[in-house]
Amino acid sequence: AGAAAGEFAFAEAALREAPLIALHVWNTWSEPTPYEGPADPPNVGVDLGRLREKHHRRLDEALAPWRAAHPEVSVEPLLERSRVRHTLLEAAKEAQLLVAGARGHGGFTGMLLGSVSQALLYHADCPVTVVRGER
Repeated sequence: AGAAAGEFAFAEAALREAPLIALHVWNTWSEPTPYEGPADPPNVGVDLGRLREKHHRRLDEALAPWRAAHPEVSVEPLLERSRVRHTLLEAAKEAQLLVAGARGHGGFTGMLLGSVSQALLYHADCPVTVVRGER
């Protein structure tokens, strides 16, 4: 979903001749934490610095192909450790357009949007484009 949304966002920024903020929101709730035994309970020994670096690398790697394909687009990568919906809705207050990916599950389920996409569509202070990923 992120690949399709990224391509759309870069193409739209190029058409608008507008800068792009590539916002990646992460938190520790969705991170798998290695569990090595009773003395190492899950989510106790989280190395936030290591996780932040991991997400920074993910964002840089995700942006690399689009930066190469759209060198005319000025892009600012932004990494936030927070709640996804809240952070994206805050970002929408200053944006011309908010682009978000949606996984899509196919069939009847695929016709439904996730809670983040719905929150953006109903509550964002700017236009929103939800781009479905390929299955």
